[in-house]
Amino acid sequence: MSGTAGSESTDETTTGGSGGGGGAGGGSPVVLSTAAQQDGNNFLEVRALFVAEMTQACGGTLCVTVVSSPSEPGDTCTYAGSDPPWSEGLLVERESVVVLIADCDGDPDPETGEEPMDDEGGGTTSEEDSGTAP
Repeated sequence: MSGTAGSESTDETTTGGSGGGGGAGGGSPVVLSTAAQQDGNNFLEVRALFVAEMTQACGGTLCVTVVSSPSEPGDTCTYAGSDPPWSEGLLVERESVVVLIADCDGDPDPETGEEPMDDEGGGTTSEEDSGTAP
């Protein structure tokens, strides 16, 4: 018997779902969803499509763990890629982890609540400013 019950709880979509241990029982790898090539689109929409496509590729029950980075991306985040990176026909092992990466530069920092600054915004966000006391 395989003791691979998802005892590690996250807010992410995990393998298995509700129901026994999948038809192939760790069998053949599956093709990475084409949704993983949609860089720049809304992250939450890409993630939902990715999970749906992977569930279909797995035979009706999601057979990979899908993790978002950061773990709780906001509505304004865009999709910035995956790990492993998408390539046509890329196979991923069942029960493996696929990380979907969000670009949330426009969102406030979850720890400070401050809006990020870029080159045009001023502020002291660059490392060049640190350690330069008059």
